[in-house]
Amino acid sequence: GIALRLEGDRIDSAIFFPEAADRVHDVVRKAFGVAGDAAASTPAAEPQMTTSFRLLARELRHAGRTYNDVDAAASVDNGVLNIANGSFKLPAGAQFKLSGRVEGVEDPKRPSKGGLSYELDADGKAAIAEAVQLLGLSDAIGAGGLDALPSLQIAGLVKIGQRLTAA
Repeated sequence: GIALRLEGDRIDSAIFFPEAADRVHDVVRKAFGVAGDAAASTPAAEPQMTTSFRLLARELRHAGRTYNDVDAAASVDNGVLNIANGSFKLPAGAQFKLSGRVEGVEDPKRPSKGGLSYELDADGKAAIAEAVQLLGLSDAIGAGGLDALPSLQIAGLVKIGQRLTAA
């Protein structure tokens, strides 16, 4: 397998291993069910060896965004994404924590399934707005939909690839 450990004050994923950064980005987007049409038209890859990484950075630039205080450990093994831990802050101060396991992340023809636990802590209007925008909830909530809240704390479990009668 391949093990990558990257530590630094400022890291730009486009400079360090741009193809690997794009692959991780695509795998995570597919795990969350937000992969674009390009991912769906990509032929399934042959099973690959285990790839694991550990990332520690005061500042990470990735896909046009900046993340602070990044601490992540994850692996991809035969289409299974295992996130041992992931945490980061957005510039306005919202803090995210994430862990979980998702199967089927490398095969665009196979639906992903698994679970991810998460925590979000945002203190202040700017941090809340930034977190809502990152999560892609801006359209659902509407402009200013959470303006009355002084802070926001959310924790939960996302079940991927399952339909529940209570959902």
